[in-house]
Amino acid sequence: MIKRKFMKGCLMGEISFYQNAEIDNQLEYFLEENKIKWEDMKMDYQALKEEYARNYLIAIETHFKQEFDIDIDFKYISVGSPKEYNFTTDWIDYEISLEDLKKVRDVVEDINSYVIANFTSGPGFSSFYSNNIGDWYVEKGNISNFDTIQVNTFIAALLEQEREAFDITLHDNMENYTFIQNYLTIKDEKRR
Repeated sequence: MIKRKFMKGCLMGEISFYQNAEIDNQLEYFLEENKIKWEDMKMDYQALKEEYARNYLIAIETHFKQEFDIDIDFKYISVGSPKEYNFTTDWIDYEISLEDLKKVRDVVEDINSYVIANFTSGPGFSSFYSNNIGDWYVEKGNISNFDTIQVNTFIAALLEQEREAFDITLHDNMENYTFIQNYLTIKDEKRR
């Protein structure tokens, strides 16, 4: 049996729990429909974030299958949020097989433009990565040696190719699979 190699990736900038419209809308709707006041409920945000992150990865898998006819499988590792949002954002750590990463790489239309747009230093931003993807291959040898940021660059670039379609897939996926009420506790079962 051949052992599959897995690459670690980290989705940053794609997901945000701070003022997340999908979560906020579901929560407001649920509270209103059930006549519950905000102050009468308690939310298990960590568990909700974990389910949301898992479903976000499923939405990407679904999108890649629908739009690019590639089957990939993410392995969810963890989700995190910064203590303060002024220097970084929420993230999802995941694994993807090297074979699946190569599938993504092979359908990305213009990785060079994406790398230039996202890794070029400028006022207030100093990139730790070259803005020339060729340099990444020279430095690392091949894609199997890429780090989490480089791995995720291919995922993010492919998402950008069909951003509007992905946003629809994401909305549909979250609406169908993320259930706010699973993470709510109503204090003393109070109702309006």
